[in-house]
Amino acid sequence: MTPEEVITELKAVGNPENLAGMSRFGINAATALGIRIPDLRTYARKLKKNHPLALELWQTGIHEARLLACFIDDPQAVTEEQMERAGPTILIPGTSATSAAAICLTAHRLLLKRPWNGLKKKKNSCGARALR
Repeated sequence: MTPEEVITELKAVGNPENLAGMSRFGINAATALGIRIPDLRTYARKLKKNHPLALELWQTGIHEARLLACFIDDPQAVTEEQMERAGPTILIPGTSATSAAAICLTAHRLLLKRPWNGLKKKKNSCGARALR
């Protein structure tokens, strides 16, 4: 599926009535479509993990497309350079806690993949479980 097809489908299910509620949480309604998180998660399961698609969806700047990118991206494929580009956006007002949490989890996994980090060897640590 192409990013254009995904955006077309997202726009089709967007609900402008939800934008007022999203604004209460600091989400910029100008870049949002009004799609509920449960609906995005269902759509993400349909798309499955897809790193190239996630990269392109992130570039759209559309709130729900970025959330979807967080849901479908493969944390094992994320590079430090990608995290450097995405990380500062979680400080922008209107970035949801969901995408911030996904970015932070991926950053945590990147840190754990470093060869000098001994956490991978500890089978009972929460960090080692996150890598599975």
